Amino acid sequence: EKRSRRRARSVRGQRCMTGAGRISKSMQEHDNTSRPAVPEDLPFLRRCFLAAMADSITACWGRCDEAQELAKFDGQLAIQGTTVLVRDGSDVGFVMLTENQHSIQIHTVCISPDFQGHGVGTEAIQAIVDRADRAGCNLILSVLKSNGRAEALYQRLGFSVVADSVHHRHLRHTG
Repeated sequence: EKRSRRRARSVRGQRCMTGAGRISKSMQEHDNTSRPAVPEDLPFLRRCFLAAMADSITACWGRCDEAQELAKFDGQLAIQGTTVLVRDGSDVGFVMLTENQHSIQIHTVCISPDFQGHGVGTEAIQAIVDRADRAGCNLILSVLKSNGRAEALYQRLGFSVVADSVHHRHLRHTG
């Protein structure tokens, strides 16, 4: 049973910051849940990042230097803004958000390759969209141009391209 989405009225100065935590309720038919990341999740987060992103990174820059990519990942990781996605009791991905008073940025979405295409990412992103709508926040993200599959998912969920840079497309949720 799907809940109907209601667009929240934007309130000037309303805070979008709600902290990491559960970003979606369990879908009984898939048993997808989420939980706040903790420092002990770092090995999983790093493995998941490399597994999910290696092909797109290679397509974008011509190679994927694992040590260099993990160093960049570690430098950008914000555990307090990261949610681990769980399917049938196993960690299968994560989402990292950055937030301020007026917007939520989906900084990173990584789903382990074996679980891509099974609705885990769709459910997590839709929950973030719903939360941003309720709070009246802008919802933005950037995606590597070489990651067409992710870009197609974001566009299917109501994101539109607002700008391009050399390697990224910048999107905003427009409904």
